[in-house]
Amino acid sequence: MLGLYFGEVLVEFKEEKLVLTLNEHKQHIEICKDQLPLFVEYLTVNIEETSEERQIGFRIPINQLDAGARRNISVTIETNEEQVNVTLIDFSLTGMLVEGIQKLTLDTNSEIVATVSFMDESVSISAKLVRISGDHKFALYFPSSLVDGELEPVDELVRVFRQLEFAWLRNRVSK
Repeated sequence: MLGLYFGEVLVEFKEEKLVLTLNEHKQHIEICKDQLPLFVEYLTVNIEETSEERQIGFRIPINQLDAGARRNISVTIETNEEQVNVTLIDFSLTGMLVEGIQKLTLDTNSEIVATVSFMDESVSISAKLVRISGDHKFALYFPSSLVDGELEPVDELVRVFRQLEFAWLRNRVSK
């Protein structure tokens, strides 16, 4: 079987082993066939951890709610200098994607307070800006939702999430 080059590394299968050879030095690493699933899992986890897309858990796609439910969502982003109403694009227990009419004067890693209201539930939560897409989309992460690597969102956040999830499910079932 022919090998495949990734830069200076040749990857090939020989005698039921994955062999990685550093071309310049002819040094190689062999991974036995029975160890390949572990190797693939390692790569997958590390790719997920280093990708821009680090979503944990289910995200509610707000565009899949009916128009009446969408009208009942209110999201405000508050910084030290400004308070802006934004449009919710998707929402989870660990963060959300929002779109603003105007460009916020924020940098990645900025800490803000996000207030999300839906129906009779509301939560104000500290958030960190993790990504700016284009001029007007902002990915926010809720650091307080993860405690020692475990998902432990505050009760108010869970209630807002459940209300949105119920509205999403109701709309999906009615189609």
